[in-house]
Amino acid sequence: MLSKAGRELFARARACTRSSIRGATVRPSVSAARFGIGRCLDGRSDASTARRCQRRCLSETVSAAVTEPVTASVAEPTQRQLRRHFCWQAVPMVGFGFMDQTVLIHAGNAIDCTLGVMFGLSTLTAAAIGSICSMLVGLATGGTVERAAMHLGLPAPGISTAQRALRIVHRVGIAGTLAGALLGCSIGMLNLLFVDTSRAEVLKLRAITQDQEMAFEVETSNRLRPDATAITVRGPDVDGTLASMTAAVASAGYSVVELHATTLQPVGAGDSPSSSTHMSEDTFIVRPRGSKTEQVPDGELDGLARAVLAACKDPLSARTLKTQVQNLKEDNDALLQRVSWLERALVDRQIKIEYNRPKRD
Repeated sequence: MLSKAGRELFARARACTRSSIRGATVRPSVSAARFGIGRCLDGRSDASTARRCQRRCLSETVSAAVTEPVTASVAEPTQRQLRRHFCWQAVPMVGFGFMDQTVLIHAGNAIDCTLGVMFGLSTLTAAAIGSICSMLVGLATGGTVERAAMHLGLPAPGISTAQRALRIVHRVGIAGTLAGALLGCSIGMLNLLFVDTSRAEVLKLRAITQDQEMAFEVETSNRLRPDATAITVRGPDVDGTLASMTAAVASAGYSVVELHATTLQPVGAGDSPSSSTHMSEDTFIVRPRGSKTEQVPDGELDGLARAVLAACKDPLSARTLKTQVQNLKEDNDALLQRVSWLERALVDRQIKIEYNRPKRD
C-alpha cells in the first residue's frame, strides 16, 4: 500500500511522462528531471523512446514509494470501539459453539444407540463420529450463522483497515472469539438434560443375538471339590455377563468363594476377523451363604444352573435384580435401626426413677 507521499510522487511522474510523449521537443520540467526523464529522452522525440522512458520512470517511482517509510501514525481505537469489536467477534461464535455442541451430543447419542449397539462400538468412538458430523454441519451452515448475527443489529465497531493491524485490536478480537465459543459450548451442554445417557448402555447389554444365546453352556458339579460346588459357564464374551452371573448366584443365597475366568480361541478364527466371536470360560466356586465347608445340595443344582443361564442370556435383568437386592438391604438396615431406637425409647418410658434429694435450708 503506497503512502500519501508516494502517491504524490507517482502522480507527478505520470504527468511528466505524458507531457514528454505529446510534444516532440518538450523541455523536461523540474519534476521530470527529478526522475531522470530528461536524461532518458536525451533530446529524442520519437514515441517509442518516450514510452520506454515512461515505464522506467514509473518503475523507479513505485520502488521509491514502496521503500519510503510511512511517517503517518495510526490513531488508537477508543474503548468504545474495542468493546464493540469484542461483541462483534463474540456473538457469531456463541451461535457456532451452541450449534456444534448440539449436533455433537445428539449425533453421538444416536450413533451410540444404533451403530454402537450393532457393531459393538465404544461410546468414545461414537463421540468421535458425532464430532465429524458437527464439523460438517458447521461448515455447511457457517454463512447462515454469520448472517443471523448481522441481523441482530449490533453496532459496528467503526475500526479502519489500518487500525485492524494494531496489536490491541487483534488481541481483543481473539478474546471475543474465545469467549463466544466458550459461552456457546456451555449453553449447548444443556442438551444433556434432554438425552437419556444410559440408554446406549442398556441397549448394548441387551444386544445378544439368538446364536449367542444358544452358545451358552452351564455345568454344575459337586465332584470337583468336596467342600464347595463348581459352576462352569462357557459362551460368548459379552460385556456384563460376568457381573450378571455373580449377581444371580448371590441372589440365590450362595456366596462366591473363587472365580476363574479364561478367554478361549475365537470362533470363526479362520474367517475374517470381523466375523469372529471371542469365547470365555468362567468357573465359580460357591458355597451356601454362611458356610465354609458345605456344598450346594444336589436337589438345588438344577435351579442354580437355570438361574445362571438366565443371567447369561439377559444380563440387564440380573443387574437390575442386584440393584433391587441392594436397595432392599439398605431399607432393611434402616428399618432395623429405627426398631432398635423405638425399643430403647419404649424401655425408657417404662422405667421411672425418683431420687431422694435433701432439702435446702
